[in-house]
Amino acid sequence: MYHLDKIILGDNQFFGVNHLSSERGIAREIHFQDVSNVIQVMEWALEFGAGGVMLSTHPRVGQICEAMKANPRLRDNMNIYANIPYIAKYVREANENGIMGLLSDISSRISMGDKIKMALRGGKNLIKKDFLELFKVLIDIEMAYFSGLNVKAVFLHNVLVDIALGLDTRDVFEFFADYIAKRYNALPGFGTLNLPMLITKLNNCGVTNALVMASFNKKGLYMNPSRESYEQIVSKYDFRLLANGVLASGALKPKDAFDYLFSHKPDASVIIGASSKSHLEESIDLLKVHYDSKRMV
Repeated sequence: MYHLDKIILGDNQFFGVNHLSSERGIAREIHFQDVSNVIQVMEWALEFGAGGVMLSTHPRVGQICEAMKANPRLRDNMNIYANIPYIAKYVREANENGIMGLLSDISSRISMGDKIKMALRGGKNLIKKDFLELFKVLIDIEMAYFSGLNVKAVFLHNVLVDIALGLDTRDVFEFFADYIAKRYNALPGFGTLNLPMLITKLNNCGVTNALVMASFNKKGLYMNPSRESYEQIVSKYDFRLLANGVLASGALKPKDAFDYLFSHKPDASVIIGASSKSHLEESIDLLKVHYDSKRMV
C-alpha cells in the first residue's frame, strides 16, 4: 500500500487544461472527448513504464473509469491517483443554486441514520462535527467513480488544502488522512500551491513523511511564494513529493525540466502529461534513466 509509483500519467490533456495555450487546450479536449483516445494514451503510458494515472473527478471521469474497467490490462495494472473534489463543478453549482443549495444537495446523500445522529448532537462541537460529516459524504460521492479500480492514493484538492492552511485548520488534514487510509485503504495526499507553508504546517503538527502534490519547475510556475522557497523546503524536510507542472505547461524540454527537479529532489515521483505517443515515450524514457541510476523503480 505504501509504495508510490515513480511515473504517473496526468489527466490535464484529457480535459483540455493547458495553462499556456487555450487554443491547444480546446483542441485536446475535443480530441479526448472520444474516450478511446484517452484509453490509447493510458495503454501507451503503461507500456512505456508508467505505473499509474492521476484522475480528477471531472464530469467525464465516470466514462473514463468505465472504459478502464472494461480493459483488463488497465483495470489490473494501472493504479489510480485520485484528486478530489473537482472544485469547478461545485463552484458552478454554488453559482447556480447558492451555497445553501449546494449544501442541501450534499446533505441529501447522507443516510437517514446519520441525519438523526446529527440532529441529536449538541454542544460546542456541533458545527465542526456536522461539517466533517458533510466532508465525509463529499469524499464518498467523489470516490464512487473509482469503485472496482486500483486506487493507490487520494489527494485533497489544492484549493481546499490551501483554504485550510489559510484558516489554520488542522482538523481537515487529520480527518482526511484518517478517513482515506481506513475507508479506502489508500495513501492520503495533499495538493497545494504553497508547498513551503504546507510542509511547515504539517511538521509543526507532528506529521512527517507526508505525501504532497505540488508544482516543481525551473520556471517557477505555480510555485508560491517563490521558486527559491521550494528549493529550500525540499532541502530542509523529509516528505514524499509528487511533482506536477514539471514541464511548466510545455515551456520546458523534458531533459532540462527533469534535471532541475532531480537536482533538488532526487526521489520525487513525477506526473507527466502528453497526448502523443512520441512525446510520452521520450519523457518516460528520460525518467527511467534517472530512476534506474538511483535504483528507485
